[in-house]
Amino acid sequence: MSTAVSASTLTGEEIVKLCRQHTIFEWSPQAKADPIPVARAEGVYFYTPEGKRYLDFNSQLMCSNVGHSHPKVVKAIQEQAAVLAYANPFLATEPRARLGAKLAEIAPGDIDTFFFTNGGAEANENAIRVARVATGRHKVLARYRSYHGGTAGAISLTGDPRRWAAEPGLPGIVRAPEFHKWARKEPEPVDSALRELEDVIRYEGAQNIAAFLMETVVGTNGLLIPPDGYLQGVREICDRHGILLIADEVMSGFGRTGKWFAVDHWGVVPDLMTMAKGLTSSYLPLGAVAMSPTIADFFNEKVLGDPADGGLKPRSDYTASSDDNTLVQGIEGQANSWGYFGFAYYQNNKQGLKDIKVAEKGTTGISPNTETITSGEYPLSRPLFIYVKNTSFKRPEVEAFMKYIIDNEEKVTGATGLISLTAEQEAKAKQELTDAVTAAGG
Repeated sequence: MSTAVSASTLTGEEIVKLCRQHTIFEWSPQAKADPIPVARAEGVYFYTPEGKRYLDFNSQLMCSNVGHSHPKVVKAIQEQAAVLAYANPFLATEPRARLGAKLAEIAPGDIDTFFFTNGGAEANENAIRVARVATGRHKVLARYRSYHGGTAGAISLTGDPRRWAAEPGLPGIVRAPEFHKWARKEPEPVDSALRELEDVIRYEGAQNIAAFLMETVVGTNGLLIPPDGYLQGVREICDRHGILLIADEVMSGFGRTGKWFAVDHWGVVPDLMTMAKGLTSSYLPLGAVAMSPTIADFFNEKVLGDPADGGLKPRSDYTASSDDNTLVQGIEGQANSWGYFGFAYYQNNKQGLKDIKVAEKGTTGISPNTETITSGEYPLSRPLFIYVKNTSFKRPEVEAFMKYIIDNEEKVTGATGLISLTAEQEAKAKQELTDAVTAAGG
């Protein structure tokens, strides 16, 4: 049944009413969905039709890396749409050429070939497809504490309870042991986690396993940072057994951890790597599967989807598209001064608030062993991030910062988003993210 809609601008109440009447919200019973109406966004803020301002601490879905309505990005989209809005995937275009070259420049190791998709879930599904075709094997290792997307295959790869309603799902998925188990404060010892992984591989048969798909840094299942040595150990195990290592960098890529990709912190080069979100800061839908030369060369004579004829043996010697790209400028200017998803999240338990601790510019902010932290007042006048040691969220400095935000009447919608602060924000409480990224390089 249709609903009459006024030709004039809708109020926030009208927007919510019509959205609830005619659309479905994800991960929520529809009767309990309570969406915020959004009319526009700029910098680090978004606004309701009535002008109420929200600080977008969540970067929407952890994806608005360059901020909202960045003029350079908006202009580039407008100019491209006027020239060529769409070309089918069998054609070659300048944006495709430039983006592929730029990604090859910043990707880990010798990765230099990319298969473009419409988003992150589709990228993960295609990475599995590539791995199975290239190896001739059918099983895929994935962890319980993981989220890889909401499509049929990606939700099957996902380990958390969002998977349950989609089961039995994709066949051949095997759960790998966790490096940080549920309800434990600290990660498992590296040698123990790797030994358990070897056990699973032994029982499943290495000759049957095509790939190990893993979020380099676990996102929505706890913001879990792997202990030093874990990723290197996984890389060695995969090489020894001919298993392809797939790094899901959909959420952690493009500056979220302080480097272009989270794997860069440990010097590990995956065989395949998936990306989306920050790839375009979600101004347009785009994902990609990055692949090593070994895998890319396999498809010189094979069509993706053909039988693998035994597949390839993975290498074992592994130890948005223009020069004026805004994200490139930001990352190159301040790569190591961004913490993982900004400031973690606000704890309801506000006890024990102490001085805010600030990681100085130049630290990685991700190694569990990093101790380059100084204590003092919260300095709005310089770029910073709040460092959360290891995987513990109940940190006094995080609580203190969030208390500051709340005390200053800023509406916090989430706190897993990228945020970087500059001097201009001292007068405004928070300035737009794009200015912060640009200013941080100077």
